[in-house]
Amino acid sequence: IFFFDSCSSYSYYLEHFAAEKTKAKIDVVSYGLSSYFETGTAGLFVFLDYLFMPEDTDVEWMTILKDMEKPLEGDSYLLNVGGI
Repeated sequence: IFFFDSCSSYSYYLEHFAAEKTKAKIDVVSYGLSSYFETGTAGLFVFLDYLFMPEDTDVEWMTILKDMEKPLEGDSYLLNVGGI
C-alpha cells in the first residue's frame, strides 16, 4: 500500500494506473482533489486505524475511503485506489 497524500495526486499516476491495472502489485491511495492541511490528519488517522486493526478482517477499500472522508463533513477529496 502506498498512500500518496498530496493535492490531486491521482493525476500524477493516471497513465500508470491505466497501463498496469491488470497486473498491479501495489495499491496506491491518492486524491482526485486538493487535500487540506487542517483536515488531512483526521483522514490519515482513520487510514492508520484500518491498517493496524488487531482483528484479521478483510475490509473493502470503499469502506475505508468513505470513513476517511467522514471528518470532512460532506466535502470530498475524491479519494481513490489504483494499482501499479
